[in-house]
Amino acid sequence: MPFVHLNVHSQYSLMRGTAGPDALCRAVRGRGMDTVALTDTNGLYGLVFFLQAAEEAGVRPIVGAEVAASGERAVLLVRSAEGYANLCRILTRRHCDEGFILSKMLPDFREGLAVLSDSLSVLRALRGSCGVYAELCGGRRWRPVLDFARSERITPVATNGVHFLDPGEHRFHTLLRAIDLNTKFSRLPESELAPPSAWLMS
Repeated sequence: MPFVHLNVHSQYSLMRGTAGPDALCRAVRGRGMDTVALTDTNGLYGLVFFLQAAEEAGVRPIVGAEVAASGERAVLLVRSAEGYANLCRILTRRHCDEGFILSKMLPDFREGLAVLSDSLSVLRALRGSCGVYAELCGGRRWRPVLDFARSERITPVATNGVHFLDPGEHRFHTLLRAIDLNTKFSRLPESELAPPSAWLMS
């Protein structure tokens, strides 16, 4: 089966992603892929532009978002109209509810969504559910996630956490993170950076 990027960030992952949806979709097509997900952090700000760019490039779009809060995170991919509605509800609560906890909200609003997560609290809350996957992402500690997935019979999925199109753009990503955090390169926490491997490889 061809590889499909399911965890991809554009410039609408503010001060994290480096490429616009148009450049992203052209790169996907140019590298021989025909499907890609856009999963910007905590929002759907680039969705309209992504759908337009995907159509122009002849790429099948997968709608989604990476939701992160309070040390938990998950990539939520839309599988139906109900899933889109639930994703919008989750994102709204993420921005409006100071006590938002992803692992507590997902069990009631996961219908129509595929859930990819490397947060054990999220996987525990959803174990036994359909459409839940253990995400093994480059640059993160994945061994405990894989061990848990095997013990609970949760299917693992490998992603690359794409934040830039080419390896040379990691420096630009680092600059964006430094500006966002108002700090020097030398003081950037490693946890705030995507790894150098987080590019759109084919």
